[in-house]
Amino acid sequence: MVAPFAKLKNAGLRRLLTLIGAPTTGTKPILLARLQQKLETPTLSSHGQGTGTTRILSIDMGIRNLAYCVADVKLPHPTTPTTSGSTESKIKDASPPSQDPPTMTLTAWRRVAVQTLLTPTTSSPPCTPPSTSTDTTTPSHPGNPEPDPFHPRALASTAHTLLTTLLLPHAPHTLLIERQRYRSGGGAAVQDWTYRVNMLEGMLWAVLGTLREERAGRTRSGKVKKKGAGEGEGEGPEVWDVSPARVVGFWVGDGKGAVGRGKGAKGKREKVGLVGRWVGGDGVVGAVGASRGGTGIRLEFSGEAESARKAFVGKMIKGRGSRRGSPKKKPKARKKGKNQEDAQILGESLSVADSKAVPVETTEDVGKLDDLADCLLQAAAWVQWEANRRRITEMDEEALLRLVEEHAG
Repeated sequence: MVAPFAKLKNAGLRRLLTLIGAPTTGTKPILLARLQQKLETPTLSSHGQGTGTTRILSIDMGIRNLAYCVADVKLPHPTTPTTSGSTESKIKDASPPSQDPPTMTLTAWRRVAVQTLLTPTTSSPPCTPPSTSTDTTTPSHPGNPEPDPFHPRALASTAHTLLTTLLLPHAPHTLLIERQRYRSGGGAAVQDWTYRVNMLEGMLWAVLGTLREERAGRTRSGKVKKKGAGEGEGEGPEVWDVSPARVVGFWVGDGKGAVGRGKGAKGKREKVGLVGRWVGGDGVVGAVGASRGGTGIRLEFSGEAESARKAFVGKMIKGRGSRRGSPKKKPKARKKGKNQEDAQILGESLSVADSKAVPVETTEDVGKLDDLADCLLQAAAWVQWEANRRRITEMDEEALLRLVEEHAG
């Protein structure tokens, strides 16, 4: 596999790595080794008794606003290029046919206020004897009868409840968790909410790892135990961490994924506007400016996800309408509430495919649209990266060079 890629320059290797969602830093030997390793590592496997479908659960991390979506994904079967025929036909056969793109059928699309689950009890757990020490790590602070909802004991219980009662019952095969950063905007200080969300993220991984070991029937003593009632088959979902910067760079950036200080509002506007076109238009997923994969993704909705889609587009239409309101009103202060900010972002985004009428009369409150947009962008990026990986592994040298040229600049 080395030969076709060794002839590429660093810029070409970086373009291929961008198309499969991999880091693009390093020297040429590093880029080559990373590309080969990524191309040999499938990130989505087929399930469902030969149907070729797999289920993704994508989580956009947060405590006040955690969003997730569940999608049944069907990727086209790999096609083996023919060895005969002209060069033009070989290049054409190297890509999946446009009439058979990957399909994502969303069955759930929600925003969850995890903070409402932070309801620790004032009494100590049965396994924990009462302590007479003055340890400051106890759930409640001196002089404050209310327990700390962000104490590790309370947050651990919340992480377990969130996974076992809300997320894992969707039975995903692949679980994507947004990777958190430790600092915001390059600042030296670690923000309080950043620390808390990082703690919740780590606890989700710990709970998932524990459940995986339990499903595998292993204990610390090495003994094998029987599976309990209700435990899923196998060892549970395959869990991946996803860089949000890489997702943003793939869909709305230049491949580097850096939004930067002072550009957060613009990046948020672009993300929400992009998803608005996906869910309010003809359901074809595509990047801003230029295609990142060439095949696109067919996006469909069913069940409660369809209600969320209507609410999303309904809020977008209302946001555009409010922005086009009476011009005679005096301009208000620039500081806006969250709803006003969402309305402005939606109003300034590109058109919302008015040809697909969506009723606004919905009682569902989808809340912050950027959180819902982020979890969907993450899931769609993961699907497109895997589709691109499969395409690239099937390409010959000429088709590979053609692909690099198409995504230059």
